[in-house]
Amino acid sequence: MPTFKSILIVCICCFFAGISSAQDKFEYYKINRIKIAPLRVLYHPFEPGLELSYEHVFRPHWSFEVTGNRIFALITDSNFHSRKGWAFGSEIRYHFNSINFDHYYLSLGGAFAHSKTEATFYFRPSKDPTDTTVGFPDDSLKYKDAFTAYRNTSFITIRVGKILNLVPFHIEVSCGISIIYRDHWHVNRLHPDDYFWYNHYWRVNRRGLDRDVGWLFRIPMQLKICYSFGEKYANRRPEVGY
Repeated sequence: MPTFKSILIVCICCFFAGISSAQDKFEYYKINRIKIAPLRVLYHPFEPGLELSYEHVFRPHWSFEVTGNRIFALITDSNFHSRKGWAFGSEIRYHFNSINFDHYYLSLGGAFAHSKTEATFYFRPSKDPTDTTVGFPDDSLKYKDAFTAYRNTSFITIRVGKILNLVPFHIEVSCGISIIYRDHWHVNRLHPDDYFWYNHYWRVNRRGLDRDVGWLFRIPMQLKICYSFGEKYANRRPEVGY
């Protein structure tokens, strides 16, 4: 599974390679965009928080973006006490029209997220393999336990987006397909092999608290508000000594 360090190194190398390529071989572009994803605090089920992005346009149709997210839970309850963590990602984008006007883009990117969640839920003893009875477990067997859940998630995402330019601001809306590898485990459990109580299980899944390891697909939708700055473009390379 990719680690945060490996993803960070690849992203940094790609970023500086893009800047170097833009300055040495292509027309000189200096378009920069700072972005915020305001709805992520509310709509993201597993990695909510404050997400900031920086995009650098290094060719007429190409740009590179890096994103950081401070994970936290704005909404908590008696079972779900807190969630803290971070996420880091990057993507390369191809813009189908001039970057100075409304247009569509296609991107390919990756990300890694790590979070820690404090929660309290009811559990029931794991079922005896020799027990063949059918139906809900006996309510008298349930017990409440506090635990800590850790979650590592790696993403690879292909995305199609629309950019609406409102100079110097613009709005991005996008949708894509993500291939995800997640590793989610519990610590500080009284009985780690026991199960969540059945009438709490839907809340466990909604919060992403169940233990799990493996692959899955997701269709991510996103809204970003952006601010652009810098020179829009130059038709020639800067002369030496300029």
